[in-house]
Amino acid sequence: MVHIPKKDATCTEYGNEEYWTCDTCGKYFSDANGDTEIEKDSWIISEIGHDWNDAVYTWSDDGSTCTATRTCKNDSTHAETATATVTGAQTKAPTCSQMGETTYTATFEADWAVTQTKVLADIPATGHSYGEPEWSWSEDGKTCAVTFTCKNDAAHKGNSEGNRYIEGQNACHLYGKRRDHLYSVR
Repeated sequence: MVHIPKKDATCTEYGNEEYWTCDTCGKYFSDANGDTEIEKDSWIISEIGHDWNDAVYTWSDDGSTCTATRTCKNDSTHAETATATVTGAQTKAPTCSQMGETTYTATFEADWAVTQTKVLADIPATGHSYGEPEWSWSEDGKTCAVTFTCKNDAAHKGNSEGNRYIEGQNACHLYGKRRDHLYSVR
Protein backbone atom coordinates (compact mmCIF):
# COMPACT_ATOMS: atom_id res chain seq x y z
CA MET A 1 0.00 0.00 0.00
CA VAL A 2 1.25 3.45 -0.94
CA HIS A 3 0.30 6.25 1.47
CA ILE A 4 -0.76 9.66 0.05
CA PRO A 5 -0.79 12.19 2.92
CA LYS A 6 -3.46 14.84 3.32
CA LYS A 7 -2.74 18.09 1.49
CA ASP A 8 -4.77 21.23 2.24
CA ALA A 9 -6.32 23.07 -0.65
CA THR A 10 -5.13 26.60 -1.33
CA CYS A 11 -6.74 29.55 -3.08
CA THR A 12 -5.62 28.31 -6.47
CA GLU A 13 -4.71 24.62 -6.03
CA TYR A 14 -6.69 21.53 -5.20
CA GLY A 15 -5.85 19.52 -2.10
CA ASN A 16 -6.60 15.95 -1.14
CA GLU A 17 -7.71 13.86 1.80
CA GLU A 18 -5.35 11.18 3.07
CA TYR A 19 -5.69 7.91 1.09
CA TRP A 20 -3.83 4.78 0.05
CA THR A 21 -3.37 3.01 -3.23
CA CYS A 22 -2.70 -0.66 -3.66
CA ASP A 23 0.36 -1.14 -5.85
CA THR A 24 -0.84 -4.68 -6.69
CA CYS A 25 -4.51 -4.16 -7.69
CA GLY A 26 -4.49 -0.36 -8.31
CA LYS A 27 -7.54 0.26 -6.11
CA TYR A 28 -7.93 3.20 -3.70
CA PHE A 29 -8.62 2.99 0.03
CA SER A 30 -9.38 5.41 2.89
CA ASP A 31 -7.43 3.28 5.40
CA ALA A 32 -3.97 1.71 5.62
CA ASN A 33 -5.35 -1.83 5.95
CA GLY A 34 -7.27 -1.62 2.65
CA ASP A 35 -10.63 -2.32 4.33
CA THR A 36 -12.60 0.63 2.89
CA GLU A 37 -12.38 1.06 -0.86
CA ILE A 38 -13.06 4.53 -2.29
CA GLU A 39 -13.77 5.87 -5.79
CA LYS A 40 -10.97 7.46 -7.78
CA ASP A 41 -10.71 11.25 -7.15
CA SER A 42 -13.11 11.07 -4.17
CA TRP A 43 -10.23 12.35 -2.03
CA ILE A 44 -9.95 15.64 -3.95
CA ILE A 45 -10.55 18.84 -1.96
CA SER A 46 -11.59 21.74 -4.17
CA GLU A 47 -9.50 24.90 -4.23
CA ILE A 48 -10.86 27.41 -1.75
CA GLY A 49 -10.53 30.50 -3.94
CA HIS A 50 -9.45 33.95 -2.89
CA ASP A 51 -11.07 35.88 -0.06
CA TRP A 52 -9.92 39.41 -0.76
CA ASN A 53 -9.34 42.19 1.75
CA ASP A 54 -10.62 45.66 0.83
CA ALA A 55 -8.44 47.41 -1.72
CA VAL A 56 -5.83 49.88 -0.52
CA TYR A 57 -5.33 52.95 -2.73
CA THR A 58 -1.98 54.70 -3.06
CA TRP A 59 -1.67 58.14 -4.66
CA SER A 60 1.49 59.86 -5.81
CA ASP A 61 2.21 63.13 -4.00
CA ASP A 62 1.36 65.17 -7.09
CA GLY A 63 -1.92 63.32 -7.82
CA SER A 64 -0.74 62.07 -11.22
CA THR A 65 -0.93 58.34 -10.41
CA CYS A 66 -3.03 56.04 -8.24
CA THR A 67 -2.76 52.29 -7.70
CA ALA A 68 -5.15 49.88 -6.03
CA THR A 69 -3.82 46.78 -4.28
CA ARG A 70 -5.75 43.96 -2.66
CA THR A 71 -4.40 40.95 -0.80
CA CYS A 72 -5.98 37.61 -0.08
CA LYS A 73 -7.07 36.90 3.51
CA ASN A 74 -6.10 33.25 3.03
CA ASP A 75 -2.59 33.94 1.74
CA SER A 76 -1.02 37.39 1.95
CA THR A 77 1.43 36.53 -0.84
CA HIS A 78 -1.53 36.52 -3.22
CA ALA A 79 -2.03 40.13 -4.30
CA GLU A 80 -3.48 42.00 -7.22
CA THR A 81 -2.61 45.53 -8.31
CA ALA A 82 -4.47 47.83 -10.69
CA THR A 83 -3.20 51.14 -12.06
CA ALA A 84 -5.72 53.91 -12.62
CA THR A 85 -6.27 56.36 -15.40
CA VAL A 86 -6.08 59.73 -13.63
CA THR A 87 -7.69 62.97 -14.77
CA GLY A 88 -7.51 66.35 -13.06
CA ALA A 89 -9.80 69.36 -13.06
CA GLN A 90 -9.46 72.72 -11.34
CA THR A 91 -12.14 72.86 -8.66
CA LYS A 92 -11.06 76.02 -6.84
CA ALA A 93 -9.47 79.01 -8.52
CA PRO A 94 -6.40 80.55 -6.91
CA THR A 95 -6.61 83.99 -5.38
CA CYS A 96 -3.95 86.58 -4.66
CA SER A 97 -3.04 84.92 -1.39
CA GLN A 98 -4.51 81.39 -1.51
CA MET A 99 -3.61 78.47 -3.71
CA GLY A 100 -6.21 76.98 -6.02
CA GLU A 101 -7.24 73.33 -5.94
CA THR A 102 -7.28 70.48 -8.42
CA THR A 103 -9.50 67.44 -7.93
CA TYR A 104 -7.86 64.32 -9.34
CA THR A 105 -10.09 61.37 -10.27
CA ALA A 106 -8.72 57.83 -10.58
CA THR A 107 -10.73 55.28 -12.58
CA PHE A 108 -9.83 51.61 -12.88
CA GLU A 109 -10.54 48.90 -15.43
CA ALA A 110 -10.43 46.21 -12.72
CA ASP A 111 -13.97 45.56 -11.49
CA TRP A 112 -12.81 45.23 -7.88
CA ALA A 113 -11.25 48.72 -7.73
CA VAL A 114 -13.58 51.69 -7.26
CA THR A 115 -13.16 55.26 -8.48
CA GLN A 116 -11.14 57.45 -6.11
CA THR A 117 -10.66 61.22 -5.82
CA LYS A 118 -7.94 63.35 -4.28
CA VAL A 119 -8.01 67.12 -3.83
CA LEU A 120 -4.71 69.00 -3.85
CA ALA A 121 -3.97 72.68 -3.33
CA ASP A 122 -1.50 72.67 -6.21
CA ILE A 123 -2.29 75.78 -8.23
CA PRO A 124 -0.03 78.68 -7.16
CA ALA A 125 -1.63 81.81 -5.75
CA THR A 126 -1.72 84.61 -8.30
CA GLY A 127 -0.08 87.15 -6.00
CA HIS A 128 -1.05 90.80 -5.85
CA SER A 129 -0.77 93.01 -8.89
CA TYR A 130 -1.08 96.54 -7.62
CA GLY A 131 -2.12 99.31 -9.98
CA GLU A 132 -1.09 102.94 -9.97
CA PRO A 133 -1.11 104.70 -6.58
CA GLU A 134 -4.15 106.66 -5.52
CA TRP A 135 -3.30 109.88 -3.69
CA SER A 136 -5.60 111.23 -1.03
CA TRP A 137 -4.67 114.57 0.52
CA SER A 138 -6.15 115.98 3.68
CA GLU A 139 -8.17 119.19 3.34
CA ASP A 140 -5.43 121.21 4.96
CA GLY A 141 -2.83 119.69 2.64
CA LYS A 142 -0.68 118.53 5.53
CA THR A 143 -1.05 114.78 5.10
CA CYS A 144 -1.26 112.42 2.18
CA ALA A 145 -2.33 108.78 2.03
CA VAL A 146 -1.09 106.56 -0.78
CA THR A 147 -3.31 103.57 -1.62
CA PHE A 148 -2.62 100.80 -4.06
CA THR A 149 -5.48 98.58 -5.23
CA CYS A 150 -4.85 95.03 -6.41
CA LYS A 151 -5.92 94.47 -10.04
CA ASN A 152 -6.82 90.84 -9.18
CA ASP A 153 -9.06 91.71 -6.20
CA ALA A 154 -10.18 95.27 -5.50
CA ALA A 155 -10.74 94.41 -1.84
CA HIS A 156 -6.97 94.06 -1.43
CA LYS A 157 -5.44 97.44 -0.66
CA GLY A 158 -1.89 98.29 0.25
CA ASN A 159 1.30 99.74 -1.12
CA SER A 160 4.50 98.51 -2.62
CA GLU A 161 6.05 98.26 0.85
CA GLY A 162 3.97 95.25 1.85
CA ASN A 163 0.70 96.83 3.02
CA ARG A 164 2.38 99.40 5.27
CA TYR A 165 1.93 103.05 4.60
CA ILE A 166 5.13 105.03 4.28
CA GLU A 167 5.50 107.85 6.74
CA GLY A 168 7.69 110.85 6.35
CA GLN A 169 7.78 114.12 4.46
CA ASN A 170 9.63 112.71 1.47
CA ALA A 171 7.32 109.75 0.87
CA CYS A 172 5.08 111.55 -1.57
CA HIS A 173 8.18 112.72 -3.45
CA LEU A 174 9.16 109.05 -3.67
CA TYR A 175 6.06 108.31 -5.71
CA GLY A 176 6.40 111.37 -7.96
CA LYS A 177 3.69 113.57 -6.44
CA ARG A 178 4.46 116.89 -4.87
CA ARG A 179 2.41 119.46 -3.01
CA ASP A 180 3.70 122.78 -1.89
CA HIS A 181 3.46 121.88 1.79
CA LEU A 182 4.24 118.19 2.50
CA TYR A 183 4.28 116.99 6.06
CA SER A 184 3.77 113.21 6.19
CA VAL A 185 2.27 110.26 4.45
CA ARG A 186 0.21 107.71 6.34
